[in-house]
Order: sequence, then C-alpha cells, then structure tokens
Amino acid sequence: ILYTYAGIRPLAFEGERESRISRKHRVIPEGRTGRIITIAGGKYTTYRVMAKDVVDTAARALDRKVPPCCTDEIPLIGAPGHRAFWNRREVLAERAGLHVSVIEHLLMRYGSRTQELLDLIAERPELGQAVDGAPTYLAAELHYAASDEGALHLDDVLTRRTRISIETFD
Repeated sequence: ILYTYAGIRPLAFEGERESRISRKHRVIPEGRTGRIITIAGGKYTTYRVMAKDVVDTAARALDRKVPPCCTDEIPLIGAPGHRAFWNRREVLAERAGLHVSVIEHLLMRYGSRTQELLDLIAERPELGQAVDGAPTYLAAELHYAASDEGALHLDDVLTRRTRISIETFD
C-alpha cells in the first residue's frame, strides 16, 4: 500500500474549478486485472468508508466470492464505554492528580483505554509529566505507544501514535 499526503486538499480533479470539485472519494481499478487500485479524494473523517470501498473493489477482482468488507462498522478500539468515562472525567482527574483537560485529551485519543494510561501513571508517577517540547502530551503516551501499540521507532511514536510531528515546529 502506497500513501501520500501533501498537506493540500485531496480532491479527485476532473477539469472543474477547485471550488466546484466534490470532496467525495473515487476508487479507480487500473487495467483489465484491477491489480492496481487508486483512490483519490475523500476526507480524513471518511477513511473507513474509503477503506471499505477499496477492499470491496479488490475483492471483485479475485477468482472467488468474498463477503463485503465490514471495516466501516467495527467499533474503534476504546470506543465502547467512552461516553461513561467522559461523564466521569472530573472524578478521573481528581483520582489521578491531573487537570481535567489532560483527562479530556486522553479520552479523545484513547477512549475507554484511558484507564490503561492512568494505571500506568499510578504505577510510575513520572509518566504523568508533560513531554519536553510537546507539553500537551504525557510521557505515559510515549511509553504506551511502545509497550501497547506496537511503535518500534521514534518516527512511529511522533507521527503515527501521536500528532507531535505535525503539532510542534521542531
């Protein structure tokens, strides 16, 4: 899978003026075999629907029947129970000794898995400190990226597990 993003609006251009181009994505199988599939356009918020459309297009090129992709319907990790945690965010903040805005940040990123980070901080209080150079992130998040999310390199942590690489100037 090859992916590029240049920081510009990812529109599927077909000769129209930019203001008239739809943000809707297009899936384009290439050639007779459809072995190369291009997806153009779309939005970050519809990435799961885009993935479903690409997988379904790829499946049609196979020599066997494949059930429709269901990735757009599977709850994201941390989604179940998120609302209950959100409703208890002040209590969580008080128990953890953190500001409620820190708990809100964690809940928006980790959902109900926030408790795992809070448990980690309870075991190792130094992980409850802000990261030098990225003060909106806790050291626990970097630790968690490596211990529980499969990050292998610093780039994985800064770019794929957090947004530090695009939220800090250096």
